[in-house]
Amino acid sequence: TDEQLKSATKIKEELKVIGDKLKNSSAELNNLLEEIPNICAPDVPVG
Repeated sequence: TDEQLKSATKIKEELKVIGDKLKNSSAELNNLLEEIPNICAPDVPVG
């Protein structure tokens, strides 16, 4: 029906917006994680 087509179109648009937000959030998270240094294992010698 017409109503179902409108609903499907609306859902498709919402999914695109959510996908874009997810992509941006993932990129931002990766940028933040790159700034955190790795922690050495306790058995690694100093130097």
